Amino acid sequence: MKIWISLFMLTAIHNYSFSQLQDLSYREHGEYLDVYDNSGNKLPASNHSALPNNLMLNQQWAIGSVVFDNGKQVSNLALQFDVQKNALHFKKDSTVYAFADAVRACKMTYIDGDAKKEVLLRSGYPDRNGDSSNLLYEVINEGPNVHFLKWLKPTIYDHYDYGYAEKEIYGVAEESYLYIVSTRKLVKIAANEKSISKALTGYKEQIQKFETDNNSKLDSDADISKLVTMLNEVH
Repeated sequence: MKIWISLFMLTAIHNYSFSQLQDLSYREHGEYLDVYDNSGNKLPASNHSALPNNLMLNQQWAIGSVVFDNGKQVSNLALQFDVQKNALHFKKDSTVYAFADAVRACKMTYIDGDAKKEVLLRSGYPDRNGDSSNLLYEVINEGPNVHFLKWLKPTIYDHYDYGYAEKEIYGVAEESYLYIVSTRKLVKIAANEKSISKALTGYKEQIQKFETDNNSKLDSDADISKLVTMLNEVH
C-alpha cells in the first residue's frame, strides 16, 4: 500500500508552512518510511542510529529553519547535523531522513549541556575549482566583506584510562576559514596575526589598528570574530 503525504498534511503535522517546499513523497514499507523526490528517486532513510552520537554537532535534536538551493524554505523542523557526512538530518515522528534538495543555509537552536546554543550553517562557498560547493560550514561571523567560518570534521583519537585497554574515541575537530566576498576566495587560517594578514591582504592597515587598539594577537576565535565585525563596517 502506498501512502502519499502532501505538503499540506505535513503543515498540519509540524505547524509550519510547507507551501513553498518541493513535494516529498513517503511510501510505507513495513516499519519504516522511504523518502522519494518528485522524480520518483528513492532517498534512503539515514543510517542515523549507527553513528556515534559525538559525531553529531548537536547531540540533542535542535529546532530550526532551512533554506534550500532553489530558494525555498521550511521552519520549525527537528534537525541534527551529521559531522561525519557533512549532512543535515530531519526527523518526522521517530524516523530520520536526509533532504532531497541541497541545503543552502540552516539556522538552529539546541541545548548543549546547560547552555542554549544557536548555530548558523551555510553552503555555497567555493571549492578548489572556484565553483559553489554544497559543503556546509558553520558561520561564526559574516557581513558584506568577510565571513569567518568553521569547517567541522570527524576525528579519532586514542584514549587511555589507567588499568584499562586503549580505546578509540570519536570526536569533532574544526578548521578555520575566512571567505573574502569581493574575490570569492576561501582561505584556511590559523589563529595568529601572520596567517590572518596573509589571508586579508587588502586590510593590512585595519588589522594593525585592530591589534593596537585591542592589544590583540588575533590568537582566539573571539578576537578574530571582532576583527571580522570591524572589517565588515569598511565601505
